[in-house]
Amino acid sequence: MVIKDKDKVKAFQLKHDKMKSEALAANPKIYTCPVCGKTKRKMGNEKMCGGNCRKAVRAKRQRYSYIPKIKRIGHKESCALCGKLIKITSYNKRYCNDCQKKMACHYERRRNLAKRNINGTHTKAEFNNLCNLMNWTCEYCGKQLNIKTATEDHIIPLSEDGSDDIFNIAVACLSCNTSKGKRSVDVFIETRDKCLLGL
Repeated sequence: MVIKDKDKVKAFQLKHDKMKSEALAANPKIYTCPVCGKTKRKMGNEKMCGGNCRKAVRAKRQRYSYIPKIKRIGHKESCALCGKLIKITSYNKRYCNDCQKKMACHYERRRNLAKRNINGTHTKAEFNNLCNLMNWTCEYCGKQLNIKTATEDHIIPLSEDGSDDIFNIAVACLSCNTSKGKRSVDVFIETRDKCLLGL
């Protein structure tokens, strides 16, 4: 058993604190709190000021903290995106199934575009206008579509340096979109016609 001398430990702590304060004074680091926006001096590795700001972030993360964990399942809550009343099946569910799928598709698209550094963008309103021009029919098979069944297909695939602009978007049904994949339009139509003819 090692017996520590209290005076030596205290002297070491004082020396360490003095060295730390001198280092901070020589090279002061400033950070901006993301909650309140105040700029403060960085004493350690903190990213926000304590107190009310930390409590606000913690309260935002623990949205259902007022409901016991066992009673959260089966509790009815409104969807955070569309406001539709949904039944909570897990304690961290915040969105209805439709909004969850939309968000998953949206974030997947954003990740893919950021990953490939593709130029050009389009909005949902532009795609709806394109669907109206095409009379809500699939451009490959002529199937009648609606808001839920219409999908966006890139005429020149993104893997072949195609743009995400509205001029490179075609209205397609889900089966044609998935079967086309990364192929060009000519190759896809040729292979589909061969399959229909049984060649």
